[in-house]
Amino acid sequence: MKNTSLKKNPVKEILLLCSILFLFQYCTFKEEKVENKQANEVTTKIYFTLLARLNETNIKIIKITTLILNQTETKFSNHLILKIEKDYFNIESQLNRLKEENLIVTQKPISSLNLNKEVVKNGTNGKYTLQLIETLILNEISILQEIEKTFTNDDFTKFACKAVPILIENQV
Repeated sequence: MKNTSLKKNPVKEILLLCSILFLFQYCTFKEEKVENKQANEVTTKIYFTLLARLNETNIKIIKITTLILNQTETKFSNHLILKIEKDYFNIESQLNRLKEENLIVTQKPISSLNLNKEVVKNGTNGKYTLQLIETLILNEISILQEIEKTFTNDDFTKFACKAVPILIENQV
């Protein structure tokens, strides 16, 4: 005896075919969704890492310029140091405003200056601190250029575009 139940009922064949197609489509959609979610997580981690590095570098420069200005026997132009400090306070406030507007919370930076204590103690730190500021400025420029290239948020890319020329101007 032959089983002809599927042959006699085309509705069952169509339902079976539709359910197979639906399951196939569902599995494919779910796989794409997982891949997109993983890509978004990686992008988000890159954003947070760059913003945290930018924030930490900015705070270090502010601390160093404040340290230089507080010294009594400074050999370099206070005008340049004041300008650098002012620019970095502005950049820091703009960055914090952008993070707040975009509901981005980064971890509080642990900014250890790692200054050579003997050089600071003897007051002969002019060249040393200027080199340190120069290195930090170059680091911050590269971070901002990376933000400019990778971020999809227009506010952050505009912020980076505006900040880079200011930092280039502040190179010692």
